[in-house]
Amino acid sequence: MSDAVFIFGPERTLVRANSAAWALEGRSFADMAGQRCCEILAEDGAAATECLVERAMQSSERVTIEMVRSGRELSVTVDPLRSQDGPPRGAVAVIRDLSLLRRVERESKQQREVLSHVVENAYDVIALVDIEGRIVWCNRAMRDVTGFASDRLEGAKLVDLLVESARPEMLRCFDLAAGGEPQIVETKLVDASGAERDLVLTAAPVVEDGSANGVLVIGRDVSEEKRSAEKAAEADKLRALGQLASGVAHDFNNVLAAIVGRAQLLKRRLGDEEMQRALDVIEKAALDGAATVKRIQTFAHQRVDAEFTPVDLNGLIADVIEITRTRWRNDAQSRGVQYDIQFDPGASEGVTVLGDASELREVFVNLLINAVDAMPDGGQLEITATVDASFAIVRFVDSGIGMSDDVRRRIFEPFFSTKGEHGTGLGLAVSYGIVQRHLGRIEVDSVAGHGTTVSVRLPRAGARAFVPPRVAASSTKPVRVLVVDDEDAVREVLVDMLTVAGHSVTAATGGAEALEAMASNGFDVVFTDLSMPGMDGWAVAREVKSRAPGIRVVLVTGYAATIDAETAAAASVDVIVGKPFDFDAISAAIADGE
Repeated sequence: MSDAVFIFGPERTLVRANSAAWALEGRSFADMAGQRCCEILAEDGAAATECLVERAMQSSERVTIEMVRSGRELSVTVDPLRSQDGPPRGAVAVIRDLSLLRRVERESKQQREVLSHVVENAYDVIALVDIEGRIVWCNRAMRDVTGFASDRLEGAKLVDLLVESARPEMLRCFDLAAGGEPQIVETKLVDASGAERDLVLTAAPVVEDGSANGVLVIGRDVSEEKRSAEKAAEADKLRALGQLASGVAHDFNNVLAAIVGRAQLLKRRLGDEEMQRALDVIEKAALDGAATVKRIQTFAHQRVDAEFTPVDLNGLIADVIEITRTRWRNDAQSRGVQYDIQFDPGASEGVTVLGDASELREVFVNLLINAVDAMPDGGQLEITATVDASFAIVRFVDSGIGMSDDVRRRIFEPFFSTKGEHGTGLGLAVSYGIVQRHLGRIEVDSVAGHGTTVSVRLPRAGARAFVPPRVAASSTKPVRVLVVDDEDAVREVLVDMLTVAGHSVTAATGGAEALEAMASNGFDVVFTDLSMPGMDGWAVAREVKSRAPGIRVVLVTGYAATIDAETAAAASVDVIVGKPFDFDAISAAIADGE
């Protein structure tokens, strides 16, 4: 036998032992024979308080204990040797070495604990699902992602946690996995708050005795990754739209320059009052168009023609609430609708950013009006202003109808609107551009039916201060002027305006022609367009200055709002005039050099 066997006689002395017993004791039977049981079956470091053999013989019952001898864990079983009549004639002690078994058990337990710890604290969602689709066990990541406690999850059907549209596909994948085919599926889960979360799940069969008795589901919450990818794609799309808008704005400005210029020339030449009024309408419509172009350029992140100054956001938001009061209180009450607008200002020292107060006011007015429009039956809007180490954060949290993911992804696109004929689709697009130009960002979190949160983050310091071009008073002193522009309509109207103002004017259709004119004529001022084929306005300005440093160079462009003073000075440009221009702007550009 592999177990050690000791046989004791009536006097509890050893009368026989097998080879396993010799090996356990580390001595031969001759050395052990005649020894009493307590000398052999003693535990390390323990005083003999009870004789196991005596106990078994007196009770005529089996005695079993575990003990440690020489660092080994032993199981000791003592059975009395019964006689048919009379007391037991001795006892048999069987000793089994449990050291290896206990070590294996400890290692197995340790491995189970490590595995359990790893699974419980894994970043990925892990759940064991029975063959009927009910969750048997799940880890902490599953509880965190769903927002439910274990008692709510365990026993629940996995598909019941998904959005309804995702359930058929999940059931199909589950059936295939239960049949022995591992599956990977991307799905949407609804958490305890009602928000949707994107998950990628792997379902693998749990096989026992050759058949699947459950499915192991391992998944990863990719909601943030998808949102980041969507934001990156949205930013790329907005940049592309911005470039397109900027190009359209430039071309539109050229058209408006001809319209405004001709209207002003006609107003000077015609004395008929009715005609004057008609020309006023044309001029005003064209200037309104120019204002729209500026808004498009703002969306395109291109405008730099405003000065950044310290702005108190608390005061600004209070002004916005007061400005819009007629909309959200008076008009609403006339319709029987109530709005509760609460503003929680920031710290007592104020929330200050560097920016353009007028533009930021436009942003917050847009956000407030949009929030009110999203609550057609009334509701609550909470506005807060807080600060952290680098940013001031203004949040608009409404209790309105919210928006779908598709709408949320498109809200910053120009001309996209959910208000039908009542919306232009430029409000949020322009707001986005303004916030970007202030080196901040605007974020929207919304769930259909659960309201919307819009957060505007603006840097508390480090914003760039822009200085608008200086405009001087008009001049009446005649000067010699060279006009360079490849657009016939713009060039001709500028020539006519300068001529009417009493100046001597020469026209050129491009840079090369302008330099030829300079070789045979002396000029005091050069008006040049920016975007021209062959030689653009920057190149013309540098060449003019290199030949005649005293000549004044005026850049006339539809991109005026995108150029700061430092860039213009570095390119040898003295003044920038934006298209569309008028008599006052042209006269000021000349007078500024006198």
